[in-house]
Amino acid sequence: MFEMGQRQSDAAFRGPQAGLEMILLFLWNSGLVWTWFGSGVEALILRRPVWYISTPHTWSQARDTCRSVYNGDLLTVSSWSELLPLDLSRYYSWLGVIYHGDHCHWEYEGNDHTDAQWVPVELAPDQPQSNGSSKCVLAQYQTDKTFRAHCSEMHFFYCSGPVLPPVFVAQTKTRSDAEDFCENAGLRISTFPSKSSPQWPGSPFYKPQDLPVWIGLHGDGGSWRWSDGSEADYRKWSPDLSAPPDASSGSCASTSSLSRFMSAQSCSEFLPFLCSSHDVVLVLDLFRWEEAVEVCDSLPLPGSFRLLQQEYHLQHMDKIKNVLQFSTTTKVWVGQRYLGGSWFWSHGGAVSQSECPQSDLHCGALVNSQSGAIEPCDCSLRLNVLCSREL
Repeated sequence: MFEMGQRQSDAAFRGPQAGLEMILLFLWNSGLVWTWFGSGVEALILRRPVWYISTPHTWSQARDTCRSVYNGDLLTVSSWSELLPLDLSRYYSWLGVIYHGDHCHWEYEGNDHTDAQWVPVELAPDQPQSNGSSKCVLAQYQTDKTFRAHCSEMHFFYCSGPVLPPVFVAQTKTRSDAEDFCENAGLRISTFPSKSSPQWPGSPFYKPQDLPVWIGLHGDGGSWRWSDGSEADYRKWSPDLSAPPDASSGSCASTSSLSRFMSAQSCSEFLPFLCSSHDVVLVLDLFRWEEAVEVCDSLPLPGSFRLLQQEYHLQHMDKIKNVLQFSTTTKVWVGQRYLGGSWFWSHGGAVSQSECPQSDLHCGALVNSQSGAIEPCDCSLRLNVLCSREL
């Protein structure tokens, strides 16, 4: 099962170019903000897309997913303050319910089996179809939706008893293992009333829970390393630890969804995770078009960046829209220019449009909307800048 997660904040790394010093980094709700001072280069505020995926994966599965789906990597963290704005509260939890084709059967007496909210209609995202009528049931925190799922998946769960309110278990287990875990403690897998029920106020299911989330740090021969090769030295281990955890090859780091402190987990655990992408960057500072070309060409990041070019615009609108939602201008500069009676891309390639623009509208800007249209603008306007790495 795989779910596209909500977009979230990314981590930073030092640029390799001499004379550039990263002096401030903080994160907003969906992207990264760097600030550099450098000789001949103004301070830049940059943002790139990051996704929170709430479907549990092992650390290596999470890393491979970040690389294959997002052309990025697991999140690298450089500052504790980066993690504070993140919303990591979404998760799946097993319910004490079995789905039988056209109805739900609550496993324990006393549950509201007539509550329509807990009747799952569809499989959880990216679930393969399965033979057999009996399915296990997941609830998703925040959306309050339920889904059918294969009982062999790994998810969080709650245990409760006749006099004990539901207790969140911050471990992922298969449905049967979760049931055994609760029963060994003399409890059972919890079910919950819907928000329309008079019993729901105060239910822990409707409150954020502290759960571990994979980041890119992992043990490698006794040293902690980031999966993207970054040299970031950020470590903020849980104060409950008497010493930093051993960086053995089977250990990987997670961050707490509430406190943001780090802890070490077995890399084989199934947890939610954070991915970042390295292909597109939005510069939130304001520049004229000619300045924007130079800004993208000189970004202190690995790889070569250019003012957004045709091939990236055509192939990666999902990532472009991800960062455009944080633009402070209604349009952003891209690499289209009108000279000598023709439109062209600043680093090669003709533009299909043939309209002759007004005399003062000779530079292309991407409209900050769902259409993704590029419109002629006055080149002297100061706008945000959209840079893409050369493919």
